[in-house]
Amino acid sequence: MNKVLRIVSKESLNGNHRKEFMTRAFKGTNKDEEGRIVSGFDIRIYPSGQHNLSCCVCISVSPNNYASGSAKTGGYGYHKESAVINQALKNAGVEFEHDFGSRGESATLEAIKGLADFLNIENWETVHA
Repeated sequence: MNKVLRIVSKESLNGNHRKEFMTRAFKGTNKDEEGRIVSGFDIRIYPSGQHNLSCCVCISVSPNNYASGSAKTGGYGYHKESAVINQALKNAGVEFEHDFGSRGESATLEAIKGLADFLNIENWETVHA
């Protein structure tokens, strides 16, 4: 697992990175006994042109502590999804033990597991559009 060292909350979401159609998302929430969300994350991947991806991240670290970030990638020859998720999380202020950009699907899932553990989220899901 790729451990989250800390989250220095930033709000650096670029609205231009959000597109109409999402291709994939990762979502998780931690609720209290009364069903109120205590912490959570929403990571969305969007196609952005022929060879580009964009990613928007929203994180609730605690009830009054939020972080958000976005990023865009393009080009050829590397795993764009892990690169764009890594950069969007960095832009939101999430610091991981290991950089996982361009390192593939398994590295991305290990990082998301680390984020879920940091936020005390036991169950999270991957959504395919």
